[in-house]
Order: sequence, then C-alpha cells, then structure tokens
Amino acid sequence: MVLYVKGKGSITNKEYRELFKVSRITATRDLSALVKLGIFERVEKGRYKLKTPHESNMSQP
Repeated sequence: MVLYVKGKGSITNKEYRELFKVSRITATRDLSALVKLGIFERVEKGRYKLKTPHESNMSQP
C-alpha cells in the first residue's frame, strides 16, 4: 500500500476499501491507525498521504 500511495500521492478511504475489500469502518480504523503511527497524515476528509521523513515519528531513534 505504501508503494501505491507513493506513486499516486495519496489514498482515499474509498480507494483503500476497493484495494483491500474491506468495509468503510475497517478502512477508517486502519487508516486512523496509520496516522497514529506517524506513517500517514490526513490531508482532508477521507484523504490520506504519506508523511515526509522529517515529519514522521519513524525517523526518530
């Protein structure tokens, strides 16, 4: 999925549901978890993008 978002620039809740064949609730929960982990950021309602390395908590030791 990260490669998909890298190539496209962002992913919507609907695209996530179609890619992974999950319900709206599951997609929202999954995407929210990725935001909490610092991998994605929510840029508008229902749209998410990868955080840049300097924004991501993952770049910190």
